[in-house]
Amino acid sequence: MLSFITEFEKKGKVNALSEYLEIGGFTGLNHALQNQKESIVHAIKESGLRGRGGAYFPTGTKWETFANTKTGKKFIVCNADEGEPGTFKDRYLLDRNCWLVLEGMIIAAYATGSSKGILYLRGEYASLKEKISAAIHELERKHFLGDNILGGNFSFSIELHMGAGAYICGEESALLESIEGKRGVPRNKPPFPVSSGLQNMPTLIQNVETFANIPQILRYGSQYFRTMGTKTCPGTKLICVSGCTNKTGVFEIPFGISMQTVLDEVCGGVLPSKQIKFVQIGGIGGKCFIPEELDCAYDIDGLKSKNASVGTGAIYYASQDVDILEYLRFVADFYKSESCGRCTPCREGTYQLALELEKMGKENQDEVRALKRIAKIIDTMAKCSACGLGQAAPTVLTSLLGLYHLEREGLKK
Repeated sequence: MLSFITEFEKKGKVNALSEYLEIGGFTGLNHALQNQKESIVHAIKESGLRGRGGAYFPTGTKWETFANTKTGKKFIVCNADEGEPGTFKDRYLLDRNCWLVLEGMIIAAYATGSSKGILYLRGEYASLKEKISAAIHELERKHFLGDNILGGNFSFSIELHMGAGAYICGEESALLESIEGKRGVPRNKPPFPVSSGLQNMPTLIQNVETFANIPQILRYGSQYFRTMGTKTCPGTKLICVSGCTNKTGVFEIPFGISMQTVLDEVCGGVLPSKQIKFVQIGGIGGKCFIPEELDCAYDIDGLKSKNASVGTGAIYYASQDVDILEYLRFVADFYKSESCGRCTPCREGTYQLALELEKMGKENQDEVRALKRIAKIIDTMAKCSACGLGQAAPTVLTSLLGLYHLEREGLKK
């Protein structure tokens, strides 16, 4: 398959700055420093890159808005709080080549007029702390960070901030609250972080994978980036594959290929003696597909037409051995424990869902009544929850409960 942001893998894991420079590292930054800031923002906008954190908002538009915000201080924040179960692409990038991500942050800072950067690392990724800290210090010693970067009049610093294991801090405004030393709870929007973020200052927040694309786009050009993927969704996507396939792990694929192709060619098909019961796309809250539905294109528009989302890039292939009800209970328990508790629909809804699912499947339980109650809770959560956690939680329940019902009816026959 394609290798754009994973091009470095041709040489293997990049452990040192010297190794990164040998494979063309900081070519993108050098290109940026030789051009006007506005032209860099324009190049990112022309590339059609969309943020890889889950919302897929056009990156160039976000940068343009942020750059045009005139203030004394601006922040660049890299969201590396990768807490979605089944998702590990950001960990892969930071472990295999953190230099690429850091270069992307530096370019973003130059293009938008920012002087301070923060990389917010998931608490469970503590094993990466020393590696990333050492990389930041090395960049400071070699004048890729700090005052007057590479002898110019551009100054920028990066601070590593460790999370504490809260799933909700993956939400950008809750992440900002955490950096400020407060409880990780999502803020009301608007205002959005680009106008009022960290310390009420304009803040550009991007995902690890988004920043990793930036140096490569400047190195090879916006038009080359557009040769991959689709017209409305150009470029590639890192996917995280787990489950009953012959190949699992992180893979880079172009947007637009079918999910069946992902299964057959990228993942090497299904393990011998196994059959797929369902495929979950986008993370633990993502929609579940049955095998017959895998002819859908893997891109933002293709999945949207199926009421699904690319999400974090996680793809879970569940075998026939997976008990649907048990899996639903696991999902409900996860959301119940990770809800921040700020809004009633999510706090109480996740609790009630877990309670109802625990009752289901047991003797003397009226499943029709339970399903109607679950449907009502799901509807309330989707419409009234304050952030994406409560809004997304019902998605997997809706798709899997239908499959559970069909499975139960089949057993009765």
